Amino acid sequence: AVLPSKPPSIYVLPMYRRSSSPPQPVLGQPLVARRSLEDGSVLSRASRTTSTCSLEGGYGPVSGSSRLKPESTAWQLLARLCWLQALPLSTASVILLFAGLEVAEVGLEVGHSHGLSLLALVRAGRALSELQAEAKELFNALADRLHPAAHRLLSAAFGQTGSLVACALAACSGLAECLRDARFGGHHGLAILSLADAVHMLRGMDRWRGSVLIFGPILCLGLAITAALCAAVELAEDLRPGSHHGVAVLAVAHLAENFERARRDGTGKAA
Repeated sequence: AVLPSKPPSIYVLPMYRRSSSPPQPVLGQPLVARRSLEDGSVLSRASRTTSTCSLEGGYGPVSGSSRLKPESTAWQLLARLCWLQALPLSTASVILLFAGLEVAEVGLEVGHSHGLSLLALVRAGRALSELQAEAKELFNALADRLHPAAHRLLSAAFGQTGSLVACALAACSGLAECLRDARFGGHHGLAILSLADAVHMLRGMDRWRGSVLIFGPILCLGLAITAALCAAVELAEDLRPGSHHGVAVLAVAHLAENFERARRDGTGKAA
């Protein structure tokens, strides 16, 4: 008798009905886009998107890479970086403009207009350091094209140490004018905002994170509200463009930032 041969192995592909939902991907596997076998089995890797947050609190998806052109010059990279960071840089420019108008009037007499100029430069430098994913790639490419001496100079001027020194000088200039004029105004607001900027930068440094600095967004929010009230008092008395307008703009920017930071921290804790 002849024994029947072993039937060949048959591999059955898993199928699902059109009305039913497709099977969920196994944890750890890459996300793929699936089409039904009747239309032809096509597997394609989904594009990876990243949600980022800008300094001013705005969110936006950044898909993939910015695909930098190797032949891009330093000026082209700088122009594109400024375009991506247009909102915080324009805010710093407006503050610097108001400060410059008063510096042109008072000259070399140290006052809160000089300190406001320093805080505007600190804000511009921070706008180029707290970047979205695409802007970070542009910033790194621009840094590679700079001369090493220029790179060290910019790192020292706009780094954490240089920014803290600028905040201290701004606070001193505001306090110097507070001693000359005790009436509430933009000079009081400048000293307060200098402290708020210092708290924000110290909170980003691991060795300075303490029990008080943990509440950085709430503390900075209170300081920003106080500074805005001080600037509003002077604005009610004098509407001529000056550094008190710049202090008001800076206070509003601080309010927007710290509201967003407090909201993000609350959302993260709730999750």
